[in-house]
Amino acid sequence: MEELSKKLDFAYKRNEALVLCFDKADMGGLEKLKEKGEKNGVKDVSIISGDEARELEPNLSDEVVAALLAKTSAIVCPFEMTIAFAENAYANGVSFRLSEAVTGIERTDEGFKIKTTKGECEAKAVINAAGVYADKIHQMVSEKPINIIPRKGEYMLLDKAAGALADGGDELADGADEFSDALAEYVSAVDSIKEGTSQLSSYLAQLNSQKSA
Repeated sequence: MEELSKKLDFAYKRNEALVLCFDKADMGGLEKLKEKGEKNGVKDVSIISGDEARELEPNLSDEVVAALLAKTSAIVCPFEMTIAFAENAYANGVSFRLSEAVTGIERTDEGFKIKTTKGECEAKAVINAAGVYADKIHQMVSEKPINIIPRKGEYMLLDKAAGALADGGDELADGADEFSDALAEYVSAVDSIKEGTSQLSSYLAQLNSQKSA
């Protein structure tokens, strides 16, 4: 991914990751995560002690007894990456069919016939990238059903001052004014995410229009 980010020009940062364990009775869970990571080809995965984890991140709780350290973990800007992928795909002949739900898939001698809410198209191959709806696409072509059960997670968007909490930084300064500023920035960031999603959809529609023309 790092090499790809350089070729397609989107933000990428190798920041490592820690999965924290607060109870020795849960150490088995860390072991399973480590085994699963190694089985999936993830490099540089190890289990470290609570003290070793606090050496890396001094602001961690004293209750942390161990941690799974993934040194190859990294983050990207999802909007930049998606737009970069779309531009590269368009340059290589891809057409975009937006706001068009797949209603059925049939196997043919040449590949597949895909039925949608706006008609039909044919393809030699189908890549199932439907996220939490991938099971519905799977069921259209396979006799072995799968069931995806979505689960919620939480992303915490903090004020920039909170960046000092990681990598051994200073503690956050407190105060009502700073909290108010942080809350305002949070609201602004959420609005920016919504705007970015809308812009991405419009951008893909524009590329698709250019392709059709």
